[in-house]
Amino acid sequence: MKILRPIIVLSLATLLVWVVFGLWPRSAEEDAGPAERGDANATAGKPAPAMTAAGEGEDLPPLPPKGIPIDQAAPLLAAHARAGHARAACRLALELLSCRFTLGQDGLRGLHSLSAERHAAQGNLEAAIRIDQQSMAVAESASACRRVEPALHEDAVSLLSQAARAGVPYAMYLYGTGEHYRYRDIGFAATPEFDQWRRSAPGMMLAARDAGIPEAAAFLARAYSQDVGLAYALFPDDQVQANAHWQLQSLLGSGATSGHFPFMFDRLDAAQERESIERARRWHKEAFASGVFHNLSSSDMPYFPGTHGSMASSDCQGPAPRTSVGTLRQAGD
Repeated sequence: MKILRPIIVLSLATLLVWVVFGLWPRSAEEDAGPAERGDANATAGKPAPAMTAAGEGEDLPPLPPKGIPIDQAAPLLAAHARAGHARAACRLALELLSCRFTLGQDGLRGLHSLSAERHAAQGNLEAAIRIDQQSMAVAESASACRRVEPALHEDAVSLLSQAARAGVPYAMYLYGTGEHYRYRDIGFAATPEFDQWRRSAPGMMLAARDAGIPEAAAFLARAYSQDVGLAYALFPDDQVQANAHWQLQSLLGSGATSGHFPFMFDRLDAAQERESIERARRWHKEAFASGVFHNLSSSDMPYFPGTHGSMASSDCQGPAPRTSVGTLRQAGD
């Protein structure tokens, strides 16, 4: 007993130190943040309204005009998004995702400066001036991006997801591409956010096609025929679907069907060829009113505002939602 008494005292003293200084192991629930453990304080007050693709809030000032710096537009766009207005959430998400690209480009300013100097030394002053002007414009946009509240930058993907689920067609398309993960930190695939995207992205892209987003055709043609890309791997290999979307892309760009899809590994037989063309013509009529988009890019990659290229439909204001995303189809449907 005399031998055990010092051991017991020492053990109790050690336990007291662990408790006082917070060294006692915490449960997973204790380590979770308010959102994970359902903290009442995190959800106190009026619940956020359901997000809809309807117009602007009657009790808020009008949405800021397009083209103004993001740091000036963000507070009002965020207020509209918090009020449940999906188009404002889409526009804010688009601007914030553009910031990721812009900040990355601004980090290459030194390389751009060297390129301008090389052109100037070669006597190509026009090219040197153009590079300098582009670099200055990127630096100005990057400065505006840095003035935006950091928490808003963290909400970019969540805002895009909310707008997509509310039925904003361009948000559905952009969310489906997964391009918002291009500038993410390492480890993004281990998050619940990514798992949610993985499950819903194919259905979102199909909904975007049915809602009249022409760029969805180019994306789906490649998604059904190859796996070179994050979102492409979520779609099964389906040569009929691939050719059908290739023919739809051709109809949207020129009004006529095209020849063999160059990304396909196997030729279709005559019956499969007819079936794919029939699908394309049906989609063209039902989702796009048989319209032709002469400025339609052949690329399947989305463009963010202020980066490069242009799209026929890169606008959160249109077209009007036609498809409910409550029951998204799967990629094999």
